[in-house]
Amino acid sequence: MVERCIQCGRCSANCPVAVDMENPPHKWVYRALQGEGGTLPEMESIWECLSCLCCEARCPRGVKPAQVAEEARRMAMQIKGTDDLLPEEVSNLVTKNMPQQLLVAAFRKGRSS
Repeated sequence: MVERCIQCGRCSANCPVAVDMENPPHKWVYRALQGEGGTLPEMESIWECLSCLCCEARCPRGVKPAQVAEEARRMAMQIKGTDDLLPEEVSNLVTKNMPQQLLVAAFRKGRSS
């Protein structure tokens, strides 16, 4: 799906938190296009994604940057050695700017995935 991206930047322009991201949504897709998807789990920006899908709604080519972020987060958790976010780990991960939706999405994945 990322191969359809034309790097127009609409995803980042419509992302409500992109202004605070070091690497906004169009850069995630660009890295995936360049074969650098393995570097995405190291990016702080993937944890700032609200998963609100504004990026996907405005994409003229149907690219899904939020899914790229979701996969990168999954990869990061696998690298950590777990697919689960345990309740006692939450306080160590929460930052001042972290969206609540991110924590809900992380718990939702849990053991049911």
